[in-house]
Amino acid sequence: MRIVRSILKYLVCGESCDVQICPLCANEETQNQVVDVNAGKQLFEIDPDEEDLDSLLITLACGHIFTVATLDDVCELEKYYTRTDDDWVSIAPPPPGLQRPPTCPHCGEPIKSRRYGRVFKRAQLDISEQNLATTCQSTLRLIQDKVLEFNLTTVSNDLEKGLAKIPPSQVPVISAEPKIELDKTAIRPSEPLPIPSKRFRRNSKELRRLPRPIVDLWLRAVRRLLGYYDEASQVATTRSSHSRAYEAAVSNLYKRYLSELDHSGGPLGSVTPENMALGLAKKHCGLPASPKADARFRVEACWQTFIIRFHIIALAQKVAATLAESRVGENVRSFWADMIEDIIHTVERDASLTMEEAEKSQSNRQL
Repeated sequence: MRIVRSILKYLVCGESCDVQICPLCANEETQNQVVDVNAGKQLFEIDPDEEDLDSLLITLACGHIFTVATLDDVCELEKYYTRTDDDWVSIAPPPPGLQRPPTCPHCGEPIKSRRYGRVFKRAQLDISEQNLATTCQSTLRLIQDKVLEFNLTTVSNDLEKGLAKIPPSQVPVISAEPKIELDKTAIRPSEPLPIPSKRFRRNSKELRRLPRPIVDLWLRAVRRLLGYYDEASQVATTRSSHSRAYEAAVSNLYKRYLSELDHSGGPLGSVTPENMALGLAKKHCGLPASPKADARFRVEACWQTFIIRFHIIALAQKVAATLAESRVGENVRSFWADMIEDIIHTVERDASLTMEEAEKSQSNRQL
């Protein structure tokens, strides 16, 4: 008997009743359900032999049934696809601003049917980006509070006292090694924004040349600041789902259009095939312009790393002043000055890139 029921589920319309409910198999309660909200029609009034697209039925995951016309209106499909007369002919740039997932008119459950996949995924991306923005904003506020609470005067005084306690025998007078000029081109173009904190830690080129007792004391003094720096750097390098989706869509379309242009051999005038392919990819990727939320928080996070680096520079200058009054070798003082100059150089480099980022993303408040 179970086998018979299972077979009968597919005999009337070809679809399993677990997947698609139709007027012929539905129970009385379901038959009375309003499925065409615009026309006010109930399920029993729908002709199962009707071939018009707008009259076809879709059963949602929640179990409620509606006509295509009703769900198209609920999901505002005209915002995502271009329609000519009765035909959907192409995708359209999705609407700007935050979009909410479309929901069932009866129970409010999200509509995830494949026909409305683009609508639902766009809303999911918006929600993901909003959550990311909230997290980044909260994290940056906490970092800012911790940096404000950092007592620069106390740490500076502790550094001075610690340097005075280092026995002269542990700070050798180095004079044989020639002074190495700082190479300001040492920051590779591929280095991320902001510069990773490893450049300021024990294994950095500048610190490796300095006496161990001074380096140990220094790293203890700036340990918390470097921790805050890493937290801000993590925010700066965070990418939203929107950005990843946009870049993936543009990349895939770019390769396709570039291949088509290469095979066509047609004249492009003064426009290169690469630029033409990129323009077409951005136009037809089906997503809005590259999201700016990532850039905005990247700019804010970079500004925070500048403040942290200014704190580190202030402490380093205190050490430099103390070393100048001590009997350490000239090279030790020179190496320390190189380290300060290198930190300043990283700020200059990152500030230049951050200004460009702010202008591109129109982050006027950060400018």
